[in-house]
Amino acid sequence: MLALKRQGWTPASAAAPVPSLFPAPSAAQINEEAELHNRLLDDLDEQVDGTRSRLAAAQRRLKLVMRRSGSCKTMTLMFLIAVILVVVLVIGFKVALHLAIFL
Repeated sequence: MLALKRQGWTPASAAAPVPSLFPAPSAAQINEEAELHNRLLDDLDEQVDGTRSRLAAAQRRLKLVMRRSGSCKTMTLMFLIAVILVVVLVIGFKVALHLAIFL
């Protein structure tokens, strides 16, 4: 308490308003800052729109590739089944001929 009295503290001085370290901004400064934030938000909105359109185009291309690769897989599978069927028929025919010779 003694140190506070040496610094000039009194109960009345405690109730006094504390002086601001920073001056209060004027209405013009607040308006300028608000306009700056609006411009920044507008720029961000445009960038998001551009990104959204590029993403949509990439998704369309991906769907097309998936559709094409799906049909390619189907055709490859059908070709392999046909080749296996031909091999089985050829082997079966040779076995049947081989058995017919020995009978």
